[in-house]
Amino acid sequence: MHIEVQRLTRMALLLAIVIVLGLIPAIPIGIIPVPLTVQNIGILLIGLLLSPFEAFLTTGVFLLLALIGLPILTGLRVGWPFLSDLLEDIS
Repeated sequence: MHIEVQRLTRMALLLAIVIVLGLIPAIPIGIIPVPLTVQNIGILLIGLLLSPFEAFLTTGVFLLLALIGLPILTGLRVGWPFLSDLLEDIS
């Protein structure tokens, strides 16, 4: 599992773009209750510009950073409390 420096740099750059896009607040849409986030576009860019394995690693690192507690989700929310509240709403 040898990853070249150029591939690793591309993965890190796209991860940074997704994190920066998370700083943009969600756009509420009146028709549906779910707001539109620009961070989704960054995740789509990861899927389009990287190989499947690289995209899997990059989004995995993003989710891991969110679960650790870094405020990288949209609106600077922290991962574990946000996800636990979401899971309570589902059940």
